[in-house]
Amino acid sequence: MVAKKLLSLLMFGVVCHCSWSIAEDDGRYYGLEPREKFEIRLGAFLADDYDTSLRLDSNRFILGGLIDFEDDLNLDANDSAWRVDGFYRFNERHRMSFNVYSSRRDGKTSIDRGLSIGAPGGLPGFEFPLNAQVSSKMDYDLVRLGYDYSFINRRKFEAMVGTGVNFRHLDVEAAYQINVGDRKRGQAFGAEEWLPLPVVGMGGRWNFTDKLQANIRFDLFYLQFDNYEGYYQEALLNLEHNTFEHFGFGLGLNFGDLNLRGREDDIRGEFDSRTQALVGYMKYYF
Repeated sequence: MVAKKLLSLLMFGVVCHCSWSIAEDDGRYYGLEPREKFEIRLGAFLADDYDTSLRLDSNRFILGGLIDFEDDLNLDANDSAWRVDGFYRFNERHRMSFNVYSSRRDGKTSIDRGLSIGAPGGLPGFEFPLNAQVSSKMDYDLVRLGYDYSFINRRKFEAMVGTGVNFRHLDVEAAYQINVGDRKRGQAFGAEEWLPLPVVGMGGRWNFTDKLQANIRFDLFYLQFDNYEGYYQEALLNLEHNTFEHFGFGLGLNFGDLNLRGREDDIRGEFDSRTQALVGYMKYYF
């Protein structure tokens, strides 16, 4: 969380510096064709610190049940996944961007204490008995489409604001088996949902040399409708090197925080997911 705040402050400083740099020069653009009109990045997302939890409460009780998927169910806290990013720039001011990302995690464990999602007193829930063999999985997919407006775009630096929509697919499953005498007893629960979520963001670019540049971006959303509420924030900082005429390489840091809350009848629930990851990729551009 501290790293994300520092990254946000750094991005704010970059934008302020770009604005100050043009204070003595009214030219926000060069009137030249952008150096990179099209770019596509293909790489890997190497997460090393997932933190995911699910809770169900009753409106009639103060606290329900909480399950930490990594600690309680041994869901993979580390993950490697593929990722594709890119953009097409119409001119020096306007561009369309996209991101596609997919993560698959699973885990197996034997729990040494009873776990439950839900609360007593009639709240629907799910219980994992003591010594049960538990298997779980969490699949997460993201497709983002966005528009960015570069209000400053010079050869040396760029600052932009943007908007777009994220389509997020979340599929969570957990099941257990336990021996009762010479018989096995088991139960499973799961939830799957596509979530279209609008986002706004800002970002910037700084060219150290003709080949080496740094990019920074921060996206967020807050959405509330009916009995549902959620927010998401993501920060990305990367360093790119245009090694060849149309090919280059990049390395970056990615931080994300997702929180969803909902309520139906006598039940309210909350889902939290936080991650930090290293991103490595190669890019093609022209």
